[in-house]
Amino acid sequence: KEYKFNVYAYREGSAVAQVVFTNSRTEEYLTVEVAFKFVSPDTLEVIQFNTMCRQVAQHTLHIANPLASVVNFQCQSSNPEITFSPTDFSVPANSEGHVTLLYRPVLPAKGDGTVKLSCPELGTYPYTIQYTATPPALEKTVVFKAPLGSTDTVERFRFHHFAKKPATYTARLEAAPGQ
Repeated sequence: KEYKFNVYAYREGSAVAQVVFTNSRTEEYLTVEVAFKFVSPDTLEVIQFNTMCRQVAQHTLHIANPLASVVNFQCQSSNPEITFSPTDFSVPANSEGHVTLLYRPVLPAKGDGTVKLSCPELGTYPYTIQYTATPPALEKTVVFKAPLGSTDTVERFRFHHFAKKPATYTARLEAAPGQ
């Protein structure tokens, strides 16, 4: 006869379980040792990001902690444009925590990568990332106004540098169309 049962492991490894089958009428029994080999999954989920350059796309992961103690997760990504909020996080005992993946590309690109959340007690949670970054939309026009005859009008324009590497910017003034 075939018997089915489920086993859930937190980490990779192997184990041996002893299963006892007992006849309820005669109380005869049979003991069987069952060997298990637990392997990590290739991926738990495929997460897709589709956004324009300089815009942020996000996805929140919910992580359960079935243990009776707090666990601490470290986050890593194969794509440097994917960051985590919070960077590393803790999940209280018998509770659920969450981490948000943020993807803010600076150049158009398409590809895939991996994200891993790891903790010593619960092992590694692997995710596959598929991303598409399209060229940015037109930025809004910046208008500076100065009164006629003025020579010292100051206007400020702020912008954010999202790239991981330093860059040099050049400002250029152009007359409005028709001027």
